Amino acid sequence: MDQVSIKDFYEIRLASIITSEDIRVLTTLYQPIIGHVSLALYLSFFMQHKNKANQLLNHEHLFKIMDININSFNIAKKRLEACGLIRTFKNNGKDFSVYTYELYAPLSPYEFFDDPLFKGMLIKTLGHGEAKRLNSLFSLDEQAEGEEVSASFVDVYRPDFNIEAFNTHLDNFASSRKVYAVTQSFDEDLFKQALLANGHLELSALSKDEIHTIGQLATLYGLSEETVATNVLSSYNPTGRKGNRVDFNKLRRFLGEEVKYSFTGIKSDSRSKYIRSEAESAKMINMMEATPPIDFLSLIQEGRVVAPADRRLIEDLSLQYGLNNGSINALIFGVLNLTEGKLPYNYVTKIASTIGRNKLDNALDVTNFLRDTARSISKSNKKRSAKAKETATVQTIKETTIEEVDAKESAVTDEEIQKLIMELENL
Repeated sequence: MDQVSIKDFYEIRLASIITSEDIRVLTTLYQPIIGHVSLALYLSFFMQHKNKANQLLNHEHLFKIMDININSFNIAKKRLEACGLIRTFKNNGKDFSVYTYELYAPLSPYEFFDDPLFKGMLIKTLGHGEAKRLNSLFSLDEQAEGEEVSASFVDVYRPDFNIEAFNTHLDNFASSRKVYAVTQSFDEDLFKQALLANGHLELSALSKDEIHTIGQLATLYGLSEETVATNVLSSYNPTGRKGNRVDFNKLRRFLGEEVKYSFTGIKSDSRSKYIRSEAESAKMINMMEATPPIDFLSLIQEGRVVAPADRRLIEDLSLQYGLNNGSINALIFGVLNLTEGKLPYNYVTKIASTIGRNKLDNALDVTNFLRDTARSISKSNKKRSAKAKETATVQTIKETTIEEVDAKESAVTDEEIQKLIMELENL
């Protein structure tokens, strides 16, 4: 991971027009996620560009005027990069390096709250109630009533598109508003660099299976390659046989500690690509696909820390049952709604086995599978209920209620099945 030196220089470039409304969005919506130092750094870059456009600037002077040290700067810069607010380019010189920081506009308020990761991080940091209040600050006035009688452009100006003015070419160098799209995967090269930089450990010291398992844990917990490498080094036994040098029980415990706080560990600076849709179903599916399962479960729990037993279940769904993040999140969501907030290990893993056999590898397919299965179970329960009632009428051995018969023959009740169907159909 690149670290700026105090003797390095930098220049600022604007990749987008940045307006006063963008500053409001940054202060109100982004600051709870990136922190006040990152916000101050972004605003300092912006004002420096306005005051000294295209000039080389000194990092040491920046640290003095912001009253921060180099470590605080590097952390703040990475958070801005992770959230797509700046991009960093480096040119190495003999005695120093020159950095170029490109500034991008933040998402619009609608795009921010439509994005499952940004919205989820805001809820995780501030709580659902405060996030809802902030959302309301950016709502527009209701549309005016009555018949619209506004004049049109053509009615007023009557343009003649045959004249030369409308057919003359003009190169357009004007700036526009541009946001940088940020993309979750485990980068083995970055992980290798971090192992060397932090512990002088070659990647070849680990087996392919160990590297694969580490990559899965990194995406499950949503942590960066650097943070995961640091914890791998703390869990590494150099005297062990290759393939058994990483104590994964210890590593899981360390990673669990990292995700207790939003920025104890550096979060992964990449996100999965996901579809755009206005439908509520697509928004939830997007969130399932884009969010690490540990973070997803924490969001469902309104920011509360994920219990160790639930963390281990999520790890097993990935490592033992081979489910990807989207499938795990869809399974968790379905089971939590079916069991009123519980995640019984045997129950979840039994469904996971079925998902694996059916080769379902995305959140949408798993959600549809759970919905169809719930419908099938509901129909089966109704048939068994009817049969039980008929048997009880003919054979008056003892009075047995339909509910008692169902309780013996089914692991869940009709009410629970119907609740799950409603939840899944609301997606």
